[in-house]
Amino acid sequence: MTLLRLLLVVLALVPGLLWWQQQSSTALVWWLGCSIGWILVRARFSFTAPFRELIEERDPRGFRVISSLLVLLVLGSAALVLLAEPLGLSIKLSRAPITLSLVIGAFLFGIGMQAAGRCGSGTLASAARLDASFLVAITGLVVGVFSGSLHRPLWDQALPLRLPPIQLLDQWPVGLAVVVQLALLGLVLLTLNRVCDWNPDRAAGAAEASRHPRTFGPAVLALSLALLLLLVVSGEPWKVLWGLGLTGAHVARGLGWDPASSSFWASPARQSLLASPWQWLNHEAVVVDLAVIFGAVAASLWTTPSGSRARPSFRLTPDLLRTGLGGWLMGYGGFLAYGCNISSFVGGVMSFSLHAWVWLAAALAGSALWLRLVPRSSSKQSP
Repeated sequence: MTLLRLLLVVLALVPGLLWWQQQSSTALVWWLGCSIGWILVRARFSFTAPFRELIEERDPRGFRVISSLLVLLVLGSAALVLLAEPLGLSIKLSRAPITLSLVIGAFLFGIGMQAAGRCGSGTLASAARLDASFLVAITGLVVGVFSGSLHRPLWDQALPLRLPPIQLLDQWPVGLAVVVQLALLGLVLLTLNRVCDWNPDRAAGAAEASRHPRTFGPAVLALSLALLLLLVVSGEPWKVLWGLGLTGAHVARGLGWDPASSSFWASPARQSLLASPWQWLNHEAVVVDLAVIFGAVAASLWTTPSGSRARPSFRLTPDLLRTGLGGWLMGYGGFLAYGCNISSFVGGVMSFSLHAWVWLAAALAGSALWLRLVPRSSSKQSP
């Protein structure tokens, strides 16, 4: 076990050191991504389970954990905006128009995340399972993102109704934008509490209480710090799907697809990203996704002795088919919606962009539809 842990440390350090020789920021992105994957697995931090508990059990506690993360990220990104000029930071916050395709995409993402039993970041973290479900989910996600990139221009043409990006920092000073964003978050929580009519006295048994351990406090703090440092180093919030989209485009090009045939990929800037495998491997969105996968696997191997690990199963089952379909829906819908639960929702909230709240409402609606159609006994637990 000691030898395995030493090997994991070496595998975490060496790629970063190699990237450091070319560009230090890429190395830092790798190490931050490893830490994010580690945190997601060790803390069992999830977005899918809180959505499910909120809808099926009218239990908002899991969403309160997510909300505490959002509060820290809003305050942290506001501080970085204020310090950007004095410290010479280059920060590009997320913004997106509010469109019908965003609503439809987030709705599909909500269906997909419940079908697959994991979200965008949860799919990367599910590598810790070391089984076929991760391979099926990540494949579906990559294919979905790539196909979404081919179709989003068509959706935008078919559904031209849109509002321009609305970012609170464009309207008000930073302090007032923080107050308004936190007020919006508070309003969401109050609404959910009223709709859920949740009573802590109804919570039954230690098993249910264990789903929301006190260790979430340190985990939320560590995760928020890692995401804010990633914003500083890379200059923008974590874009889970963009790294997967580049991966899908590179694979498709290797199979003979011509980027010039797509209105999305035909621009010189995007074609340059597909020029060579090195362009792919050195892109920070790809690096952080690969790092999260490695960090998740490392967290699993670090704590589980090899003799007690279950042998991976690679049989094709209905659960695997549903996982693949869910992954595809998340990828396709997420690209229409300008991102997943991390890039569009969390990244949008910490960027003071109102499209994040529209994404949340549509994703909750999609999750509710799936959970109404599929019996609870067949709903899978998220990683």
